[in-house]
Amino acid sequence: KWVDAIAQETHGWPQHIIAYMLPALERLSLDGREMTPQGLAKVLEEGRLGRESYYRERTSTFRDKELSALVKAVEAAGPGDHFLEDSIMQSLLAAYPPQEAERLFNHAVHKGVLSKAGRHYSVPIPSMRSWLTRVYGYSAS
Repeated sequence: KWVDAIAQETHGWPQHIIAYMLPALERLSLDGREMTPQGLAKVLEEGRLGRESYYRERTSTFRDKELSALVKAVEAAGPGDHFLEDSIMQSLLAAYPPQEAERLFNHAVHKGVLSKAGRHYSVPIPSMRSWLTRVYGYSAS
């Protein structure tokens, strides 16, 4: 049961699994190889912090203003998880000159903040999109 709770939080991402499994192993050791409800709550809390630390590390080469513009572009691209390059570039061009907007877009793809599938782009990890939106999106401004 506790493994399922962790699996729901990690979306199968190896870095996320590690962020949750290390605290889980420690908790199992402390609690006589049993995962208690209180232990699971602590593991989930620590895993979320580890996951956010991973996102901060992944975005550390961006300035806050750049992340805000990028997230606003993702939000402005419309509902759903996928969007076309043109829609993101249009939003970035509202905040940056063409060369800088292109550099920012390419850097986001290079760092894995955006990923490409066919003609569409997305923020590849649902929880990373939520974190970016919470920290750098319209509601965070």
